[in-house]
Amino acid sequence: MNDLTSHDIQALDAAKLYYSGLTQAQVAAKLHVARPTVSKLLAHAKHRGFVKIVVVDPRDHDESLVDTLIARYRLLDVVLVSPADPSPAALRAALGAAGAKLLARLVRDGDAIGVVPSRTLAVVADHLPSTPRKNVRVVQMSNGLSDPQPRGGLTTLERIAGAFDAQCMKFGAPTFVNSVAELNQLTTAPPVRRVFQAAGEARVVVYTTGDIATNRALVEATPMSTTDRAAILSRSVGDICTRFVDERGRICSPDFNNRTLGISLPDLRSKEQKILVAGGEAKAPVIRAALENGYVNRLVIDSATARIIAGNPGELREWDFINA
Repeated sequence: MNDLTSHDIQALDAAKLYYSGLTQAQVAAKLHVARPTVSKLLAHAKHRGFVKIVVVDPRDHDESLVDTLIARYRLLDVVLVSPADPSPAALRAALGAAGAKLLARLVRDGDAIGVVPSRTLAVVADHLPSTPRKNVRVVQMSNGLSDPQPRGGLTTLERIAGAFDAQCMKFGAPTFVNSVAELNQLTTAPPVRRVFQAAGEARVVVYTTGDIATNRALVEATPMSTTDRAAILSRSVGDICTRFVDERGRICSPDFNNRTLGISLPDLRSKEQKILVAGGEAKAPVIRAALENGYVNRLVIDSATARIIAGNPGELREWDFINA
């Protein structure tokens, strides 16, 4: 109390009156000051920390929607976000902030964290608070299709590792190769083998999905046969950890899939904590495919896309175990 000035006290009075429902003109009349003075007093109250504005968006706390998704897809957790505008950047920002908060809460000492770099995971890295843990490894599970350029000289994996004071393990090999023999040769090389061994030990995996429309240019630029490209572009709804699937979660091109370096879908399904951070109407089919096939047990999604998925569940069935 002793450090409050008369100006502070007047600002507090103005704030209490204004946020109780009075207009600035009514506050001015009660305090016997000019109306512009009330505006300045309110600004002073915010500056001094006397006023804290919290926006509570009921869309982020839709218990019915969350309960529906948890029950239908046997999830442990659903986090809803509602970005302020419909732009991809705003959506990624909202998803990334929520995904970072969830990831920081789940990581324990001794964990291996599997990460598939992407634009969305780069934003997760942006929002991760410093949360030092002991003996943690951040392990690359796949290259991903849309990993952005390093920020501040650090890759997405390196920035996530930095937040947990963790070791960063990257395999430094191409995502797609020309033959199964070449893939086998790569995965048996000691540097890559060490990363894949650590990936197999990962308790936590965090990734996003990509929809085929957004990633069409990336698919068209990827070295692959005309047959493989045609199958992916015509049948796939997107990729799950760089595995191209149809709307039921089935691999679109088994031969191409067998020449893809990274975590397999059966291995993804076996992980203890599977965090999917994804949203946007275009991704609804591939998100649903991931949900229906057990590749997710913690979901961070925007409320609009969540409602699309909840309203169009597709064919509910037992897990569709696929060869991948």
